[in-house]
Amino acid sequence: MAVSGEFPYQTVSELSYAYPVLDARATLCSIPEDFQVSEILSFTLDNYPAHYYLWITKQEHNTQWIAKQLAQFAKVALKEVGYAGLKDRYALTKQWFSVPKIKQGIVWSDFSLPNVWIKNIQYHQKKLKIGALQGNAFVLRLRHVHADIAQLEQRLLQIQQYGVPNYFMQQRFGHQQNNLHHAQAWFMGKKKVARHQKGILLSAVRALLFNRVLSERIRQYPTTWFQALSGDALQLAGSHSFFIADQLDDSLLQRIEKHDLWVTAPLWGKEPSSVTKMAQHFEQQALSAYGNWQQGLENHQKAQARRAVCVVPQDFSWQFGDEYLALRFSLPAGSYATAIVRELLTAT
Repeated sequence: MAVSGEFPYQTVSELSYAYPVLDARATLCSIPEDFQVSEILSFTLDNYPAHYYLWITKQEHNTQWIAKQLAQFAKVALKEVGYAGLKDRYALTKQWFSVPKIKQGIVWSDFSLPNVWIKNIQYHQKKLKIGALQGNAFVLRLRHVHADIAQLEQRLLQIQQYGVPNYFMQQRFGHQQNNLHHAQAWFMGKKKVARHQKGILLSAVRALLFNRVLSERIRQYPTTWFQALSGDALQLAGSHSFFIADQLDDSLLQRIEKHDLWVTAPLWGKEPSSVTKMAQHFEQQALSAYGNWQQGLENHQKAQARRAVCVVPQDFSWQFGDEYLALRFSLPAGSYATAIVRELLTAT
């Protein structure tokens, strides 16, 4: 069913900040080595020789293109090549790919592409599936840093302790918000969308609504945005499971403070939001102008889910050099390193 009417949206640059914006600037991604990403799988490889698991380092190529090259080289269907997540082209990335092990074997030493290196080969019983990640480890180098270093150090300490808003960043929305523009045309019945593109567009709209709720939460509750409202959905750390906190007692509040529980915002879908009381009223208000986006998702999307509103970098360390700042940290799957950078300084 087509949807007509207004389709408002906020760009990433318009989203609320959790901390006061510093007068600090730097350059990110001068070269691919300035943005390094390494996957952390959510399971242990069992060495059962059904699928090759290839640990590949790449730059200047996207994940889907690499998968296509592997399929052609191994003479298997593209759908049989597995990977857990999409990695940026403009970075130095390390990720796993799986390829079914055929009877005659594959001579991987003959696989040669510019800026693509197979660093390790292991085996596993099952194909690698999208989302099978615990998280990603990052190494960033911000160059040409112009800032008050004492202020920047204080902000780094705040982020280390309290985290940042768990926004979906620009990569989710495409160049010039194109994923949202295409989704709007699709929802209005003005555009046909190929099957393989539908998931990308629906994910972009879900991200838009999540960001809207989180941004409005920060705007209305600037010092307590990561704390619970009555009726909030609280997510267990390291899990997608959540429960509704109709009553907020000291035990729950302490678990939130210790990051054992996370306050969440909606990933919109067919079913009504599960939050109640104050949280329900807040989310309805935040999305009151976004009904057409919600309706479009409800026409096409699976069940509603939740996502933590805050993310705290793990193993977070930093080093200042001559006009540069190097950062090391890891984030859970689905969280963005650029969300950390956004709360730290203005990056170009």
